[in-house]
Amino acid sequence: MKINQNKIINQQQGSTLFICLVMLLAISIVSLAGMKNSVLELVIANNKQQFNNTFQAAEAVIDARLNALSVTLDGSEVPDAEKTTLAQTTDVFSSADTSKKIATVNTRVFYRTEGPSLGWDINKGVAHHFQMEAVATAPAKNAVANYRIGFYVVAPSTK
Repeated sequence: MKINQNKIINQQQGSTLFICLVMLLAISIVSLAGMKNSVLELVIANNKQQFNNTFQAAEAVIDARLNALSVTLDGSEVPDAEKTTLAQTTDVFSSADTSKKIATVNTRVFYRTEGPSLGWDINKGVAHHFQMEAVATAPAKNAVANYRIGFYVVAPSTK
């Protein structure tokens, strides 16, 4: 009887090692799949962050340009609706590290049209409509953001 038990034990030696290796392989495959998914999520989050930084750079530059813009029309000049005026390129740097460029922003101002008179006095002035657009490009990930606003200047009619 003792001989038969030893025979069975001798036949099963190494099966524990084989089962452990199979389990280790299965755990490794699951770990690699999870890690690959995590890396993909990290890349997606980084791309979204780059786009947000680029969009905020475009928004900041267009707000600064709008605040600094001085458009005066005295009624003698006729703005050309097709002409691009006040084109400017601005580099935006990080506030924490001034050597790190966040984006390059190209802004343009277009004259669009002359609106109707304002109503209280026909000969006093009209609203001249302009459009400002900013295209920001991040150098690191080639993220591009477009930002467009409209504004008007009250001035005498050019007609």
